[in-house]
Amino acid sequence: MLKPDAFFSRFDWKTVFFGLSATMQTYMTQRTDLTIPKGDSSKAMIRALILLMLVGFSVSAWAQNANLEVLGTLEHEESRQSLVNPTVRVLQNGEPFDQIEADRNGQYFMELPLRGNYVLIFEAEGSISKRVQVDGTVLPEDAGLDGFRLELDMALFDYIEGFDESILETPIGIAVFDIDSEKIEFDLAHTADMRRRIDKELDRLADAANDARRNQLRYENAIEDAERAVARSRWDDAKLEYEKALKFIPGDAAAEAGLADVQGKLDAIAAAEAAERQAELEAEQAEQAEQDQKAEQDRLAAEEAARQEEEARQEEEARQEEEARRLAAEEESEREAQREAERQAAEQEVREEQEQEAVQQENESQQANQEELGQESQETVSDGTDAAIRAEQEALRAKEEE
Repeated sequence: MLKPDAFFSRFDWKTVFFGLSATMQTYMTQRTDLTIPKGDSSKAMIRALILLMLVGFSVSAWAQNANLEVLGTLEHEESRQSLVNPTVRVLQNGEPFDQIEADRNGQYFMELPLRGNYVLIFEAEGSISKRVQVDGTVLPEDAGLDGFRLELDMALFDYIEGFDESILETPIGIAVFDIDSEKIEFDLAHTADMRRRIDKELDRLADAANDARRNQLRYENAIEDAERAVARSRWDDAKLEYEKALKFIPGDAAAEAGLADVQGKLDAIAAAEAAERQAELEAEQAEQAEQDQKAEQDRLAAEEAARQEEEARQEEEARQEEEARRLAAEEESEREAQREAERQAAEQEVREEQEQEAVQQENESQQANQEELGQESQETVSDGTDAAIRAEQEALRAKEEE
């Protein structure tokens, strides 16, 4: 199996794929039944060359029987040596029809019914197969009564890694009987289209091979940078370089192993840093809890002190109020006692005055009685007594008001 980059460096693809120029020249010079029209000889020659480069064939009427004889040689496109187990399989209308193995020299021969639609598949171990379609279904009844011979050499190239083999599931050449020329002719437009498709695929492989070489260089640079970063314990840089290497060559075992080792280092560092941060956080939380507890204790102590101070203030206010009430009561009691004493003194004074007046009146009355006799004397005494009593009462009222 060939890798694309090795294959591109060793071969010219246009020769490799069709690989039959020497054989075609032999056929063109030895056989006279592949006629090139006169007149526009350059154009006809180009068409013939393109056709022969594709499949390296010669078709002629054959005057033995009404069959299509197909013969040729299978060989390796590079060495021109025999292939490993070369075979030719024939499909008719898409169904298996015949299969033969080439001889030790790679030569093969088969006879096919003339009026049929065939696909010839050329195969060998380790090689990419090719197909050629020969359609004789449009052959008129009166044409090809003597049959046709198709000499078809085929060169196969080794399997190329990445080559899209589905392209070659389409026949590289399609031959159909042409009523006007009464010959089996190949569709040159189809041939040109196949060449474009194959060239496009080969260009893609060439670009892929170039990309692979560039990616290999980038991969190697990334690995070197990663190893230098590892040597300096720059784990983040090493991880980045290993990831870059895997972008250039996905799934590379060395890069994946290096990345896993670096990731382990980073995980260990991250775990240690996380543990340190957690310890710091727990220490901060413990310190904060202690501060909060002390603050709460201080708050409670302050509240208790304030409560006690308030209670003491209230008790002092109550004591002062009680003392004020007591003092006021004492003062009031003293004032009351004073008033009572004054009242009693006033009453005593009044009584004394009354008594004096009474004594005086009595003396006066006795004197009046002595001076007056009878009823007049008594009325005068009575009036004097009443006046003395009224005077005494007025004096008492005056003292109370004071």
